[in-house]
Amino acid sequence: FSPSLVLVAGSSAGGIGALLHADYFSKSFPNARVKVSPSAGFFYPGVSSLRDWRANATTPATALGFPRDWAPFLEPNCVAAVGADQAPALCTDAHFAVRHLRTPLFLRENLFDRAKLANCGLDARGFVPEEGVEYLKAWGGWMRSQLREIASLPFHSFASGYFAPSCLDHGDNLELETAPWVAGVPLVTALGDWLLERPAGGGRWPSRGRAAAQSATIPPGGSAGSVAMIPQGGSVELGWHASGPLWTSHLGAIPPGGPSGGAIPPGVPPARDSAIPAGGAPGAPP
Repeated sequence: FSPSLVLVAGSSAGGIGALLHADYFSKSFPNARVKVSPSAGFFYPGVSSLRDWRANATTPATALGFPRDWAPFLEPNCVAAVGADQAPALCTDAHFAVRHLRTPLFLRENLFDRAKLANCGLDARGFVPEEGVEYLKAWGGWMRSQLREIASLPFHSFASGYFAPSCLDHGDNLELETAPWVAGVPLVTALGDWLLERPAGGGRWPSRGRAAAQSATIPPGGSAGSVAMIPQGGSVELGWHASGPLWTSHLGAIPPGGPSGGAIPPGVPPARDSAIPAGGAPGAPP
């Protein structure tokens, strides 16, 4: 068995497993192009728990990585970089681990992952109080910063990509059949461009692309569809998309009804820099 192309994928716990073992799989198939596409598995971006955020404190990596007692797999490059004492925590926290991986990645992540939020102290399954909305705004900023950091890493800026809709969900909406479009691009196209290294945008790749946000405005008096947390007239970020072999941005306009004429994807919380009208009150997410 000698494949020429290997794609490793996993979702949620399987996603972080695929991510942390990415270089292991590359070494296991030395004659193949190995690529890894975790879904909802980036535990964790550079975030802080709700409790620490309240206290204006940073959550330590020891609270976000795997416990030492689990005896997790540790990528040797990461261990060499951070040291054996810190490796069990840092090398199992995606925020730190991704910096030391040398296998092309295509991350499928919601900007507002319900499971990660719950693990950090915010239950976003029902009504979210005002404090929770502010925490969601902070979380959105952390996620976008995380994506920018990955885009700036020398290896990943040219070999990796991501599909990150601005949805409040864990992973059910990150499969090929269920994913919303981002900036007019379906997941199957973004993933395929990256996996098969197809030129995108009519074959025009920038020498070094950049990640960018795509936003749309719900018209005053218009229907927000099922996006209960966005007041009418408010601005909502629909998501980010970048795909390899070089980072690029798809900046085509998204019509108000969404790319396929349907409602704006459900569960989108307000982005950090959203323009929420004065007097506008957040509602309950669907």
